[in-house]
Amino acid sequence: MLLTLPRVFLKNFFDTESSMPESSSRASAKIRHAIAKTAAKYVAVDGINDFLAAKRKAAAQLGLNPGKNMPSNMEVEQALVEYQNLFHGEHQVQVLLQMRRVTTRAMKFLQLFTPCLVGPVLRGTATHHSDIILHIFCEEPEQPGFFLQENGIPFQISSKRVRINNRDSVELPAYRFEAEDNSFVLVVFAGKQKKLAPMSGIDGKPEARANLRQVSELLGSPCGD
Repeated sequence: MLLTLPRVFLKNFFDTESSMPESSSRASAKIRHAIAKTAAKYVAVDGINDFLAAKRKAAAQLGLNPGKNMPSNMEVEQALVEYQNLFHGEHQVQVLLQMRRVTTRAMKFLQLFTPCLVGPVLRGTATHHSDIILHIFCEEPEQPGFFLQENGIPFQISSKRVRINNRDSVELPAYRFEAEDNSFVLVVFAGKQKKLAPMSGIDGKPEARANLRQVSELLGSPCGD
């Protein structure tokens, strides 16, 4: 005998089934949002500039599995902007203004290497913990070191990994030095690498770069002073 189920039962059954993915999706979004908000606070307050490290610490703080429901870097940046607007307000504006002014002076000093500003100081999310990151261009990777040495500026040699597409990255030489109470990182694009167009670690798009004129325009001054 064929069993016929009541229509009401069938409707409730399929409604429940169809709502499960949506409910799970909402729960996942809430978890991602919670991790992103906590990670943003670690960036803004504790100076953890590595978004992945901030996300992992946030997940641990919330008692969540760091391997599941992790927010994207874009979600963390959006949460960071919200946090800065809510809690730092005018102070954030002044920090960014000061860092960009210092940046223009450094770019003038380094004009031999056609410097371009990248990273949080350009994107507007920098904190007083952030490095000022400049992409510089030359024929030989040792040239910036010789230049800094000749001008009596102590520096450290390091490296910086940059993404060149969705799958590949390359390790580039970098120089770190301190000036005007700020930390600078010069990422060197030498020889054939001068043509590389890195991708942003935040949104996966080509990384935004700004030359001296463009940074000066952000300050509303043709000379950046």
